Amino acid sequence: MPTFPKARHVFSVIEARYGASNDGIDPAPDLPPEILGCPDHRPLPRVYTDSMLPVIEAGLGEAITIDGQEVLAGFSFHPTPGHSIDHASIRLRSDGEEAWFTGDVMHHPLQVYRPDLRTVYCEFVQPAECSRRWFLREAAESGSLCFTSHFAETGAGYVRRRPAGFAWEFAQPNVGDAR
Repeated sequence: MPTFPKARHVFSVIEARYGASNDGIDPAPDLPPEILGCPDHRPLPRVYTDSMLPVIEAGLGEAITIDGQEVLAGFSFHPTPGHSIDHASIRLRSDGEEAWFTGDVMHHPLQVYRPDLRTVYCEFVQPAECSRRWFLREAAESGSLCFTSHFAETGAGYVRRRPAGFAWEFAQPNVGDAR
């Protein structure tokens, strides 16, 4: 059963096809695309069957193409493949502000300083590094607030340029703000 039966679930059409193929449900001989190279490892088995298929069967899912286009008002999904076959980072724009939700493009602040470092979870090693480098340039140039999924303590911060690359600056709460 879907964990969140009232939610709208947006997911990559390629991730869904790849997951279904990996779980033996529907072959996808065209995946992964040659441009990604050979995967370092396959995704965990049954993730699609356990987590995506119930959402799809309940009619709660919307498969999208990850291409940087706005999918919902203010939300665009940008390709950052590597962690998985069609991983996306999400940009939110609202009232002249911008924020990024990094997903799994980075797992530790050290990867901001050393984007060549990876975790064992990266399925496609070289594309994962390229995606980190792209994301770091994009975030530093825009100055946007970034929300990471795996950084300890807090995952909110900013990517800053430095002479040798990039640095991470944790966001500081505005303690006196009574909004």
